[in-house]
Formats: sequence, C-alpha cells, structure tokens
Amino acid sequence: MGIESTPGYPVGSVKPNMPNLEQLVSKGITFENAWSYPVCSPTRASILTGKNSFRTGVLNAEEASSLSISERTLHSFLDEYTNSSYSHGICRETARSDLPKWE
Repeated sequence: MGIESTPGYPVGSVKPNMPNLEQLVSKGITFENAWSYPVCSPTRASILTGKNSFRTGVLNAEEASSLSISERTLHSFLDEYTNSSYSHGICRETARSDLPKWE
C-alpha cells in the first residue's frame, strides 16, 4: 500500500474504503516525513533501533542479514526509562519455508 491509497494524504484520486484508518487520521497524527525500505527486514530493524538499516547491518531479507543482539532496541529503551511498565513482545514473520520453525 502506498501513499496514493492512504486516507489523509492528497495524493491519488481513488481511495479504498478504510474506516478504521480514516478514524485514526481524523483523531491522530499524520506523518509528513516517514521512510521505509523496499523489503520488510531493513524496515523492521530501523523501527526497532531508530537507525538507518545500513547502520544495523540488516540490508535485505536474507538469513545472513540479522539484527545484532548488541543493538539497543526500542523495547530496551522503554524498559530502562519506564521502569519496565510497558508490556511488549517480539514475534517472527517470514514468507520463507526453509527456515526452522519456532516451538
């Protein structure tokens, strides 16, 4: 989904019906300057760390491109500065069938 299909932005002439997103736009915030990457893994690494993907080493969706355990994440920041008052978790999403399954 691109900005041309997203409610609240003046780009695109045909918008799909998205009542929940439209409600969020009307009552919340709109990002004027947001970045993502062409594949999912670098985008997730960037969101989790606040760094550009080239600084995390996660440049693609390949198995060898993993976020280092030494990276400071949003989760650790929230734990440290809120006395662990936020609950959070990490889940794994993959479109690859050759990776081992978590149990």
